[in-house]
Amino acid sequence: MSALTAADTYCPAVLKQERDGYSVSIQGAFVGKLTAYRSKDKSTWVPIGTYTAPAELDGEFATAYWLKVGFGPGDYTSGTANVNVY
Repeated sequence: MSALTAADTYCPAVLKQERDGYSVSIQGAFVGKLTAYRSKDKSTWVPIGTYTAPAELDGEFATAYWLKVGFGPGDYTSGTANVNVY
């Protein structure tokens, strides 16, 4: 689990294989916008969802992707978001 407390911070990227389900847990008290991203190469990240409150997310990719969640530049105001990608 990663405790995110600043803009432009992300949990470690996790590789999810084809048809291997993933889960994201967002907990804590924070003000800001978290964005979930996926990537094939860990260089180009595509947003797949945004969250402004605690949430649970489950899904599956048809092909392998890296997955990460975090506060983008300018998207954090205060508090701590506890994020777990598994």
